[in-house]
Amino acid sequence: MLTAAARRPGAAPHVLHGMGGSGKTALAAEVFLAAQAAGLTALWVVAADRAGLRRGMLAVAAELGAEPAELLAAHDGRLAASDLVWRYLARTRGWFLVIDKADSPELLDGWLRLGALGGVSAPSGAERAGGAEGTGDADAPDGPSGSGGAEGASGSGGADGPGAQNGANGPGAQNGANGSGGAILPGPTGAILITTRRARAPQWQNATLHRLDVLPPEDAARVITDFAPGRGTAKDALDLANRLGRLPLALRLAGSYLERQALETWSLNDYRARFERDGTALADQGAELPFVDDAGGPSTESELRQRLSWTWQITLDDLAARGLPEAATLMRLLSCWSPAPLPRDVLSGLTAAGASSATEAALRALIDNSLVSAHSYVAPGPDATVTPCLQAHGLVLESVHAGIDPEERPGYLRTAVRLLDEALPGDSSPAHAGRLRLLVPHTAAVLHHADRGTSPQAAALGIRTAQLICEAGDYRAAVELATLTGDVSQRLHGPDHHDTMTARHHQGDYLRRLGDYHGAEEVLRRVHGRRAEVLGARHRETLETAAALSMTLYLLGRAEESLTWIRRAIDGQRRTLGNDHVETLRSRAYALEFLAHSGRTETFLRDGPATIVDAERSLGADHVVTAIAYSNYAYGLLRTDAPAEAKVAAAERALHARVRLYGDGHPLVLSAKLVLSWARSLSGAHEPALALMREAVDGRERILGELHPLTVKARVLYAERLAEAGHADRALGLLRDNLPQAEAIYGPHDLDIQRATALQERLTTP
Repeated sequence: MLTAAARRPGAAPHVLHGMGGSGKTALAAEVFLAAQAAGLTALWVVAADRAGLRRGMLAVAAELGAEPAELLAAHDGRLAASDLVWRYLARTRGWFLVIDKADSPELLDGWLRLGALGGVSAPSGAERAGGAEGTGDADAPDGPSGSGGAEGASGSGGADGPGAQNGANGPGAQNGANGSGGAILPGPTGAILITTRRARAPQWQNATLHRLDVLPPEDAARVITDFAPGRGTAKDALDLANRLGRLPLALRLAGSYLERQALETWSLNDYRARFERDGTALADQGAELPFVDDAGGPSTESELRQRLSWTWQITLDDLAARGLPEAATLMRLLSCWSPAPLPRDVLSGLTAAGASSATEAALRALIDNSLVSAHSYVAPGPDATVTPCLQAHGLVLESVHAGIDPEERPGYLRTAVRLLDEALPGDSSPAHAGRLRLLVPHTAAVLHHADRGTSPQAAALGIRTAQLICEAGDYRAAVELATLTGDVSQRLHGPDHHDTMTARHHQGDYLRRLGDYHGAEEVLRRVHGRRAEVLGARHRETLETAAALSMTLYLLGRAEESLTWIRRAIDGQRRTLGNDHVETLRSRAYALEFLAHSGRTETFLRDGPATIVDAERSLGADHVVTAIAYSNYAYGLLRTDAPAEAKVAAAERALHARVRLYGDGHPLVLSAKLVLSWARSLSGAHEPALALMREAVDGRERILGELHPLTVKARVLYAERLAEAGHADRALGLLRDNLPQAEAIYGPHDLDIQRATALQERLTTP
């Protein structure tokens, strides 16, 4: 598209914008070379600073035929330099001008005359007065040719004087100094391509904008393999490209480093492993540049732009010089989080300190300069909640975070944790599910950054976020976050630290929900042992782990052992917390299912209603523990001789309670539908029961996965409903496909497995 635009004179300028390292200059160079090959007069100017822009534009005039006397007059301020350039551009047919690195678009005022390219009016006049020039700026562009190089002794040129004539720009044209009017030159003669980090600027008002982002995965991997063929598989190249964020600069630096290795020959995986350890310091070694100067940094801006560790600092330094040091402060805060989309209102907590206007200006500057992008995240699902978000590239965040003064880093991390904690919803209702998913990667990021001083706050955030995301039904994310929290705390404080044991407890409990029963048992037994040793056997947290372990043992088919553990928990909780404490009530609710399953019907019928009454009185009908009591009582009632109507009523109450808490698609709601299906089947309503059971099976396959233990058991129980509804062949097929796997998970002593085995025998017996 840009190549075609280069051959289409008279169009509005094309502006190629994107973050540092996104390959703007490289792409412009490709278009430049294509324009040359097409026979156009290709011109290249670097606009990184006022002096370089002026020198480059006058060099353009020289290349197009300007006389030495005219150039000297422009130099001395006797002739408006911009008028001289545009006079020769207007005389030349078929030119293509690249203005590279125009990160300060205001420098183009007077030089960028849109009217000359097709009648679009724009302010003209000479370039703005810039005082003395020639202060060490690069003498030539780093583009594909030297056409924008320095012009001789132009280091002392000043602003165009008030009496400068505008030469041959047409009768009546205003001179450069007064800035009024617009010089509309005769006819379109060429095209302009501008590269910049500035996504928004008044100068781009009439331009065609093109945002340059990271490369597509396959193209990014190809860049690596083109530099270093034979160093790994296609997957290795893709993995490395993804780790580098598919950023063209990072890919080029990595490929260049691998290509130029002399003593060693690393594989792509070797480089990726070293990058995890050394990060941008390793990437910088791929730049074919001199070593740093005595001040500790690259000696020219051109070098800065080619080093991954420095390229974005150019923008931050420029913003600070323009009176926005808060932009760098905000960028350091953002670097404590993840490159995933961040809800924009997380930053609203900064306004409490009275910094609203400064934060707004800093954020707008980061967005305008392509360090941060702003977009909307649309949550999946029927509600399609839209959340305005911010996002920054991962390598930008890594580089900025590495540059934070070590003494300042804890302050940024504590602020990042506080803002996330304030942004977390108060519950896991369906309306908050999308927001929770957005906040999880940022919680993980602050955990990765935490040190001994900040880990307690980060661990508390990790545990709270994991609890909420688990309650929302995302068990895998909950396991990963709880595991990470435990790993960080254990690394910094040891296995017996309170945060470590708390995180490990939740890790084990969420593994059970995820369906890894053996993994859950291993973790929970270890946590219980440590808590008993460190805190005591009757401590509330030790008892809490005993209750969680009992649930896992029950799901493993060890009903008697699970009863032993839950009774131990309830007895201890009654003594230390009281009969109506939320943790005691939770354990009492768990026990109802175990009692019914193990045939203790009399105890179940006595404890079930009592537990429900106590939970409703102490916690309310809409509490999660009350919903557990409703559900486990409804399940247990199915195994008694209670009237069918009572069973259906209890199951309907349990389902309604869970729908109120979680919405219709939650795994716990699916379990409640399974129980109601069974109850309706016992009442003789086989077709409605079958339809409800189908919903439960489909939902578990979709949400938990086809191989999740609860999904496998649901298919076995679905076979029962099919048989009851007269679909014997379909029932037998389901049993043949799923009963062996279910028996391997739950054991032959599980009552559901025993009932399904008996059903299979009946269906196969002539």
